[in-house]
Amino acid sequence: MKYKKEKLKAFTLLEIIIVLVVISIFLLVALPSMNKFADSAKNKSDELNMLAIKEAATLYLAENPGIINSQNNKQILEVKTLVEEGYLDIKNLKDSDENEFKSPKTNLKYEVTFDKNHVIVSNGTDKIGLPKDNTHDSENK
Repeated sequence: MKYKKEKLKAFTLLEIIIVLVVISIFLLVALPSMNKFADSAKNKSDELNMLAIKEAATLYLAENPGIINSQNNKQILEVKTLVEEGYLDIKNLKDSDENEFKSPKTNLKYEVTFDKNHVIVSNGTDKIGLPKDNTHDSENK
């Protein structure tokens, strides 16, 4: 009786190594792109948070004019006050928890400063609401 030797069908070590190399190359190319998208999302989220805080602070100050100092000194307004007074919904602040109103970009608390004419919101590095530079407008007239 002759026994037939069955040939096992399996991947060779070389084939497995080639597949691992190809996957590694793909990951080396894809990971930096994914990090860019994540950073871009954090930046956009942070910008939208600051705009929402600025609008809420502007409305709060318009409805409470007695808060504004007559000497035009810069004053600080807490984000927590805007939430407690109902001017800002915590659900609208992306990536913030209920107690800490931190920027997803810098992980620092948002700071709202104001004077008679401007409301400025800062995340520690960027600011929204700064007065525009009008020097270019006067040159064009």
